Amino acid sequence: MSASGPCRLGHKADTAEQRFGRDFMETKRETRGKPPLPEHAAEVVPVLRRLGMGMEDAREWARCCTDMAEATLEDRVRHALACSGRQLARRAG
Repeated sequence: MSASGPCRLGHKADTAEQRFGRDFMETKRETRGKPPLPEHAAEVVPVLRRLGMGMEDAREWARCCTDMAEATLEDRVRHALACSGRQLARRAG
């Protein structure tokens, strides 16, 4: 087996998780191939995921924050949760 095989890739993934955090790397893996969110909106996704939301919903609701670059993370999360409530009401209605 070469050094670039599965063992080496696993080591790189472990190192990346240690450096950037498990939530960040999980988000990167799950959003591979999808259009990127602005950084300030992408920061909301791991928080929503920790609240139990699926990746697609978390990304959808984080898109509500794209025009909130100057807002705090707390304000962006609150805004995303408000958007999620409106969207869920529309889905149910």
